[in-house]
Amino acid sequence: MGINTELLRNTRRDKKLTQDEVAKQIGVSRTSYLKYEKGTHEPDYDTLERIANYFGLNIEELLGASSSSKGPKHSSKTKIPILGSVQAGVPTEACEVIEGYEEIDESLASCGTYVALRIKGESMSPKILPGDIVIVRLQADVESGEVAVVFVDDDEATVKKVVKHSDGVSLIPYNPSYEPMFFSNQEILSRHLQIYGKVAELRRKF
Repeated sequence: MGINTELLRNTRRDKKLTQDEVAKQIGVSRTSYLKYEKGTHEPDYDTLERIANYFGLNIEELLGASSSSKGPKHSSKTKIPILGSVQAGVPTEACEVIEGYEEIDESLASCGTYVALRIKGESMSPKILPGDIVIVRLQADVESGEVAVVFVDDDEATVKKVVKHSDGVSLIPYNPSYEPMFFSNQEILSRHLQIYGKVAELRRKF
């Protein structure tokens, strides 16, 4: 599913705007904008936001299926950004460069804010492998035993199973070759240990 080309064209025409005018306002060339309306090229997330804001639409509307589409209807999808990579190993500097998009069901998207992250490292093998994409629900806490993206020292992130104790928390790898990481209650504060989000889905390309 891509941008709703029919909505894009009709909204522009309703506002009596030319393609040149819209392209200038959103900071792209007329050729690029023409491709958006034809559906032959997808705007990046920042451009998509500018289009939505300029036309007074929301991104979900712009990413909806065109009403002129033929064939059976499918459940609506929402695109979420892939914010680079996160380490399944020792904590590493978090990367928030958008490298693409994943689609999730609208029913899932309506339950919170989600991002996608690409896995590096072997510590969560064999369940989560390098190159896999995890769909993460942004939330500040998880239940003990759930898998989460965790920030350590503010700007380092890792994917681990979170196990809570009365005196601290353990970040547990699935791979037995890696040691669990334990943080006392004092270290949780001093090292700014923070849950970034819960791993909700795993995507694997074959």
